[in-house]
Amino acid sequence: MSSFAYFEIIAHLIPPIRPTMEHVLICLNLTAEKMDAINESYISDADGYGVQVRLYIWEGSTAPTNTFPDNLVVQVNAQPCVVPETQQPIDITANLILEQSHNSNKISVKWSSGDSRIFFMSVLLVKKPSVNQMVDLIRNGRIMAAESVQKMFLLDDAVRMTPHMPTMISLKCPVGKKKIQLPCRGLNCSHFLCFDAGAYLEMNERLNTWECPVCHKGAPFEDLVIDGYFYHILNSGLLGNGDFEVLVYKDGSWCAPSSLLHKNVLPITYITTTSLTNIEDDIPHSI
Repeated sequence: MSSFAYFEIIAHLIPPIRPTMEHVLICLNLTAEKMDAINESYISDADGYGVQVRLYIWEGSTAPTNTFPDNLVVQVNAQPCVVPETQQPIDITANLILEQSHNSNKISVKWSSGDSRIFFMSVLLVKKPSVNQMVDLIRNGRIMAAESVQKMFLLDDAVRMTPHMPTMISLKCPVGKKKIQLPCRGLNCSHFLCFDAGAYLEMNERLNTWECPVCHKGAPFEDLVIDGYFYHILNSGLLGNGDFEVLVYKDGSWCAPSSLLHKNVLPITYITTTSLTNIEDDIPHSI
């Protein structure tokens, strides 16, 4: 299950099974030790433990494909669980009764009888890293080259340009509404704008939707990459604390609007040539 590698599997509470019907009923028994670990994670700021239901197709020697049956409904103790739209594991932790006097929890999984695919199912106790740890995984991971992002700028209808005039682009995250710290995007997104990695992860810690806030396409954790173009802008040293927007020109050059309001600043021709020159020397691991 490598697509969810950021979750550390602590135990297989229910080993992989192959349901023979479209409705599965399971009694999950948790030990006092496991219940204490999950309860503790709600109280402290330590890495969180949780319980997940995973469904996938497994065909021969190929790797398991995480996917949901049609019209999937999951309930724990007769309470509905949120089923993510992006085929992520189903977190059932909030619906569990974590009391030593009640160590059995009833899990109900059902789907459409018209779905003839063969599914496997498992229930796992996992340990999820903190948001900061997940941000570090992104920071040390893949980067979309600035040139690739620039092409998106030229094609993005949302930032259509006036000939010979720069376009004002916000540096505020559409999720957190603050200046972006670590610019991030989904690998399959084709728009120019990006979002802040930390704000996006915090949102999904609550909602578990994993949907790009710009184009609303699926953007699961394993598809997140650093935006090389905006990374350079935000780490260029040419922005002031009050600069929340930049002017972007058709050739990919850029400047902070505040620099145009003062005398004795670097000429705009110098500032704009810094955007795409040797950008990959500053940011490794480009894709």
